[in-house]
Amino acid sequence: MSSVTFNHVTKRFGATTAVDSLDLEVLDGEFMVLLGPSGCGKSTALRMIAGLDEVTEGEIRIGDDVVNDVAPQHRDVSMVFQSYALYPHMTVRKNIESPLTTRAAGNLGSDERAERVRSAAAMLDLEPYLDRKPGALSGGQRQRVALARAIVRRPRVFLMDEPLSNLDAKLRTQTRLELVEMWRRLGTTFIYVTHDQVEAMTMGSRIAVIAEGRLQQVGPPQEVYDRPANTFVAAFIGSPPMNMLEGKVMGPGEIETAAGPLQLGTPASATLPVAVGDAVTVGIRPEHLHLGGAGLGGTVVNVEMLGHERHVIVSVGEAIWTIRDAATDVDLSPGSEVTLGVDAQRVHLFSADDGRRLER
Repeated sequence: MSSVTFNHVTKRFGATTAVDSLDLEVLDGEFMVLLGPSGCGKSTALRMIAGLDEVTEGEIRIGDDVVNDVAPQHRDVSMVFQSYALYPHMTVRKNIESPLTTRAAGNLGSDERAERVRSAAAMLDLEPYLDRKPGALSGGQRQRVALARAIVRRPRVFLMDEPLSNLDAKLRTQTRLELVEMWRRLGTTFIYVTHDQVEAMTMGSRIAVIAEGRLQQVGPPQEVYDRPANTFVAAFIGSPPMNMLEGKVMGPGEIETAAGPLQLGTPASATLPVAVGDAVTVGIRPEHLHLGGAGLGGTVVNVEMLGHERHVIVSVGEAIWTIRDAATDVDLSPGSEVTLGVDAQRVHLFSADDGRRLER
């Protein structure tokens, strides 16, 4: 089995806690994405799986084996770094083959090594470049060499630490597709670290959102998007991010905000798990708002034209919101007063005290 389990795992660097009591099970054969802002502990979690950072507390299992005290070369994992980490003096062929020449790889014969290199190179369309050196390759080609070098070992688990961050937008999109296809063909476990929520949403079979070393939510991408567990996840997942506004419960289905009253529906369909007078945080995705109609009031700050749509930036109370709107000829200039219609069934509510999701 190639499952990976964190059991109350903590990692400290002196007085700094990078990972704080992490409990997470990565299932055998799934594509798990660790998502969070820079410095949240996701790369440290990955490095602990690889054995590059020691666990301070708790245990990590790969399959049924506790690997806390197992040397990195004996964990049967392969890691792809952001920097590619290729040997500049070696050809592509030799770079790909290099993991097979170590003691940890066993006594593979030259024919077996050559076949593995050929197979990995064919999977990533690198056969024309096998006799070139990394300096003669593009960034995308170098990244594929790093991936081929990971594949050639045929490990139980692939670990990837922001491998696409050095690529331009077009190459990132192309390489995302290649990585997902590679995962499907290999049928093994991938654990992928990124701060890019587009990568997480489009690649992961599940995503684990991390902030300040703590796991915030884990689940399929669409579930995390549709039902964020707290205000951090709600604001971090989505581009543009979820709009937030503070409010007060006035009665069943009604919240008062600085931009006006917000009606969530009839009392029977919008019973709130809070009392009248309680403070809440209201969250609304940009696609669940529209200009015009009865609703909240705001002032246009800017309009961003994107061709197929426009993003209307509006000052709502003390908050700045984004509305996803069809690209029309209707002129909206900064300073214009607008009303915002709200899809009442798509409004998210969070506790004003601790940010947790309030179920409706």
